[in-house]
Parts: sequence; C-alpha cells; structure tokens
Amino acid sequence: MKPKVRVKKQAVPGVFTFFNLFFGFLAIIQASQGRIENACWLILAAALFDALDGPMARALKVTTPFGIEFDSIADVVSFCTAPAVLIYFSFVQDLHPLLAAAVSFVPLFAGAFRLARFNQDATETPSPFYSGLPSTAFAITLSSFVIFNSRLLGITGDPKIALPLVLLLSLLMVSHLAYPKLTYIGKGWHARIRVIFFLLSLAALTWWRGLVLFPLTMMYVVGGFIRLLIHHDDTEPRPRLMWIGRKGRGRHGQ
Repeated sequence: MKPKVRVKKQAVPGVFTFFNLFFGFLAIIQASQGRIENACWLILAAALFDALDGPMARALKVTTPFGIEFDSIADVVSFCTAPAVLIYFSFVQDLHPLLAAAVSFVPLFAGAFRLARFNQDATETPSPFYSGLPSTAFAITLSSFVIFNSRLLGITGDPKIALPLVLLLSLLMVSHLAYPKLTYIGKGWHARIRVIFFLLSLAALTWWRGLVLFPLTMMYVVGGFIRLLIHHDDTEPRPRLMWIGRKGRGRHGQ
C-alpha cells in the first residue's frame, strides 16, 4: 500500500503565486519574440492567479511573512517587468535604443515604487481601498488595450494613444487616489451594487472577451478621479482613502 502524499496547507497559496510568477515570465518571453497578444493573455492569466492566492490564504488561515514577500516579488515580474517589455516591443522599439528603454522603464519604476510603498505603509487595519492604482490594474488595463485594438483593428494600438495612457497609468500608480479592492464586498447597498456589477462584468467577459475588458478596466481607472471629485470638499480627513489594510498572504492587486 503506497503511503499517502500530504501537502501542507501552508504551501497551497504559494502554488497560486508560483503560477502568477511563471505566467509573468512566459509573458516576457512571448513579448520579446513578437507574440504580443499571447503575452497579454499570459499577463491576464497571471492576474487571475494573483487574485486567488490572497483569498486562498485567508480561507486556509495560513498567512506568512514569506508568502507576502513572495507575492510582491511575483507582482514585480508579472505586472511591472512584463508590461514594460510589452511596451518596448509593441510601441517604442523603433525609437533610439536609449529613449525606448527610458520610456518602457517608466511603468516598471512606478510599479516597483508602488509595491515598495505598499509594503511600507500596510497596516493591520482593514480597508476597502488601495492608495494609488494597483499594479495589477495597470497590467490588466495595458494588456486589455492591446487585445482590444488587436481584435477591433488588427494592430496592437496607436503609440500616440498607448504611450500617454501608459504615462497616465504610471502616474496613478504612484498617486494617492483611492481605488476599491474588488474582492472587498462590504455591507449595505454598496455591497449589492458590487455584486451586481461583478456578475454583469463576468457575463460580458464571457460573451465579448477581448472587446469588453478594456472598457471595464478604464471604468475602474476613471473611478479614482470621480471619487476624488466627490470627496474633495470633505472637511474631515478620510484616512480610509489614503491607507491600505494588509490583506494577508498574497495581497493581489498591489
């Protein structure tokens, strides 16, 4: 009788982070070989696994400092480095090599800076908001932009539109604009709206896939500005819009 192989539950969330890192690495390879749309789908796959590791860790109650750091390192590869390589080979490789490198390096620096700030500012106080655009949201927005243009126009996108978009998203990553955690449901009518919106988005993604993801992500991006306009006259400080609660193991969307 063969002995049973037991897998420690502490290792389960790490498997999701492993695939996040692995798909990010594959995306870099695909982008460097000119398979741009493949690279975009791989980044989206990495984002999916990144979205699962945190809830899995909380469900199993196996939050560890190592898991938190492992997740952050994986995010730097999948949602900072892979998009930077994607930008280089999609939009700027025909420029002067130094200029092309500088342009594509901007989101890599912004994403890494944001992740470092996230690790430093994280507290044990739960919050439904991130401070600044999550690096995962940046990577999904960029990838969905390329897929949207590829499906609709047959090209990866106009650099005159793509590069200002990249600059804007990079600035938002290092900003303090409040962006909601999509996995945070909460209570009351806000919770119902979140659930309904999530279900409608899931249905739209099922039917239209590459054509609907970019508009949805842009709604999320613009939402940060709308929230700022709504609350700009508040006389009392709103710390929940400025500070990020520690999600625990696998803090996706950093």
